Amino acid sequence: MYNCILDEFTHMIWEQRIEELKFMLPDEDIDYNDVDRLGKTLLLQAIECVEFYEENGVLKPQKRWLDFIRWLLEQGADPKLPENNTPIEYTLECESDTSAQRHCVCDMTDILLLLKKHGADTSEYEEYISGDVQDRLDYKWDKKR
Repeated sequence: MYNCILDEFTHMIWEQRIEELKFMLPDEDIDYNDVDRLGKTLLLQAIECVEFYEENGVLKPQKRWLDFIRWLLEQGADPKLPENNTPIEYTLECESDTSAQRHCVCDMTDILLLLKKHGADTSEYEEYISGDVQDRLDYKWDKKR
């Protein structure tokens, strides 16, 4: 269901104000699985806005973003919603897009494993999650839809 208050929180995510959100959100009467005006949950917005650090030429999500995504999942964000663009699919799309835009390898395995740990169905993607990140970049995710 569309929830207009999420638009404000989405804006805060885009501004990298995630620590602030961790204090504000528990006091709000929101469903962590509602979508904003763009049709995205807070979890999808967080995945899209992840900041990276470089390790041996590979971009990896910063710990503070992993902590925020874990926190959202612990608050009740469902790693299987929305069904038309699950967080697993969205993470893989973002990984591929970031790699293409920045002309280097982006590895979002830590996010994929967090989603899996919290109940995301990864059976369809298991070989890609457990395999080499370079293999994931060559895969066309739009074929899965």
